[in-house]
Amino acid sequence: HTLAQLGYTSLSQVIGRSDLLKTRDDIQFPKSTSLDLHSLVAHPIPCIEYTHDPTVSSQADLEQLNSYKSIDDNLLERAELQHAITHHGEFAFDGLISNTDRTIGARISGEIAKIHGDNNFAGNIRLNFNGSAGQSFGAFNIQNLHLTLTGESNDYVGKSMSGGEIVVKPFADTKYNTWENVIIGNTCLYGATGGALYVAGQAGERFAIRNSGALAVVEGAGDHCCEYMTGGTAIILGKVGRNFAAGMTGGLAYVYDETNTVPTLFNDDEGKILQRLPLNIATLVLRHIEKHYQLTGSLRAQFIIENWDECSQKFWQVVPPAEAAAIDTIHLQANVNNIR
Repeated sequence: HTLAQLGYTSLSQVIGRSDLLKTRDDIQFPKSTSLDLHSLVAHPIPCIEYTHDPTVSSQADLEQLNSYKSIDDNLLERAELQHAITHHGEFAFDGLISNTDRTIGARISGEIAKIHGDNNFAGNIRLNFNGSAGQSFGAFNIQNLHLTLTGESNDYVGKSMSGGEIVVKPFADTKYNTWENVIIGNTCLYGATGGALYVAGQAGERFAIRNSGALAVVEGAGDHCCEYMTGGTAIILGKVGRNFAAGMTGGLAYVYDETNTVPTLFNDDEGKILQRLPLNIATLVLRHIEKHYQLTGSLRAQFIIENWDECSQKFWQVVPPAEAAAIDTIHLQANVNNIR
């Protein structure tokens, strides 16, 4: 209807037509007073008549899509990686990554699973990346596949991972405090069943949602952290947002709480218990934080380790009813033993 009013018959006729846009002066909102919309309505220089041929464009897009190879595709073409996968060997790679590189590691995990299943690969594959990763970095990560990202990542890091290890850390010359800044996006560790994730920085919202077996150490998280979690262990070395542990029915969660705000953010549905860190499990929590420091060089982890006697008293433990009968060391010890 709007197109017809403007005298056009299809969207292709108005794509790129910035000359058809203008700003409105009759609407004023406090939040919009600082917006500069010039780049949206500016006319290209020199201004040329816009033409669009959907057939030609679609064909060109299709050819480009067919010629594209992901990082996983390129790596799987290497004979040394194929040999390592087939014969339980070792392989290492260092390379760059960008936010157009999505689901990195998933195809390699798939190739391993085709041959060895989910838990029978005894080799050691280490992939190290520098840059900003796209969505689902390390999705479906499998046993003995180790991914290290120096930089940052988008949403869904470690989605449905079943084993192995994922490490995300900032660049060495980073000046900001990692525990005060987000380094991975939302919904990370969604539906994970195993493996370990170490993050030197904060995660976005819904961190570890539906986690059912993975270990995670992260330095802060947004709203709904550990939502619907059914297993595994989450250790948060910083702030969490509202609705923490909502619908959590299994697993264990630990939060380092300097400001004593966790009780006001905790969702106590499902009969969960929020209590201080028990002495009989403190050593195991410390071991995970030490591993986090070893892999990321986190100053946050270093501070907690060096001041453990004091810092351990600021941890909270979340215990769902399903874990109450075996609260001591079952989950943490299992995760420690499974990490190589």
